[in-house]
Amino acid sequence: MFPVSKENVYEVMETLFKKAETGVAVSPASRNTNKFTRLVANAFEGENKPQGYDGTVAYVIWGGFARMSKTRHTWRRATLKELLLHLYSERCFRVLRSSDYIDVLVNISMFSKQMVRPIQDWKRPSFSPDEQLEDLIDHCFATYPTPVFLVTAFYGGSLSRMSWYVKLGQGTSVKNLLGFPGNFTAKMSHTFRNTPRGFDVAQALVRAEAIGFGASTTVAETLAYTRLVELEGNKKFWSEVIQFFAKAENKNLNDFRVLIDFLEFSVGRNRAFSLKGRTFDALTRDAIAWSVDTAKMNAASSAMMWYPSGIPAFDTSKDQDGKTVRYFSVELLSADDLYEEGEAMNHCVGEYVDACNSGASAIFSLRKIENGVVKRLATVEIDPDTLEVEEVSANCNAALSNEAFSILQTWCKEAGVKGWWDHPTPQPVRIARGDPPAAVRDLEIPWTTIFWLTWILLRVLWAFN
Repeated sequence: MFPVSKENVYEVMETLFKKAETGVAVSPASRNTNKFTRLVANAFEGENKPQGYDGTVAYVIWGGFARMSKTRHTWRRATLKELLLHLYSERCFRVLRSSDYIDVLVNISMFSKQMVRPIQDWKRPSFSPDEQLEDLIDHCFATYPTPVFLVTAFYGGSLSRMSWYVKLGQGTSVKNLLGFPGNFTAKMSHTFRNTPRGFDVAQALVRAEAIGFGASTTVAETLAYTRLVELEGNKKFWSEVIQFFAKAENKNLNDFRVLIDFLEFSVGRNRAFSLKGRTFDALTRDAIAWSVDTAKMNAASSAMMWYPSGIPAFDTSKDQDGKTVRYFSVELLSADDLYEEGEAMNHCVGEYVDACNSGASAIFSLRKIENGVVKRLATVEIDPDTLEVEEVSANCNAALSNEAFSILQTWCKEAGVKGWWDHPTPQPVRIARGDPPAAVRDLEIPWTTIFWLTWILLRVLWAFN
């Protein structure tokens, strides 16, 4: 067990700057005797044999030192110790309470020989732990401007991608990064370097490659949030896939997910599978057919059925040009119903079996009868709990016709279901970093929040008295 494995390190952090009983502030010499400092010293000097996981900060710190040899990686251990103690002195307590954040400090220590500034010169920039670590990484490694999104590499386990940040901070070009894709053009490399926040490294690579192939930002970012970022091996084929999708302008982006699943299945079954000579629409039809067949096979062993959601059905007739047209809805209450709807409408509603069976979704088929012929107008997904329309698809995931949209609105109004047309379109508001947010009116603040804010303010005033 750890020497300090059961001690409450959190309380130590919060009381670092307490006054002594005599009323005199705790001196730096006294702080060195506190429990957290002793914990770090014991982990630094102790044997690399952490045992008995208990979820405490002590375990995480011991585990961090255990990743570094006491004989071959002494400089890394010394750097981690310095980071922990310096962040403690800077009162970055939220960083030191999180195992994920401490892992980032361990990863920073792995590149300690390439630091460009002393750790002791770093000052806490804000109260946000993410901003603290972002600024710390920039302080340690960046002589030249570095992509802000690439900081996320230090939250993962790939040392090679962490080294990309370090090398770019030293002035290395993107194309010369070790392990960087060799097929990247100058445009792709420029796009990668200028990736905005919100993307991890794998997503940034897919996004940059797609834009380099001529994709719009919307298509590129849609691809970045698919399973493409997880697929490894056969890089040449998946690069061709990205190029194929880059040309798919004005296509339904909802089809990308099932298309990529279908391509993964196809190339896994036949390594010679190629996109040559295939069109996006033909591939989409094949993917949807495969998706429906796969869903059928997965549920072949059980005829899955579920109870109605209780949402009122719709049935009305109208006279149009001397003819009577009947409009009605049918709730789909079995796996077979979903598969049949998916085949008739050429979309992947068959994949919603589990959601319907669990009661998380209710699927309806909106239809009409004219001249004795039944025609499906739309497939509608409704959340039974919130009574809101989640998704609506016409044939091949196309947008609804004016006729179908009018009938859908009428039905929802009668059934007490809300749709996106009931919500006003929000106006986008962009607040630059550092700008004050807009005033918040009629804000109700819980009494617990007021209590803790008051308590924190009193502690700060007491500490600096």
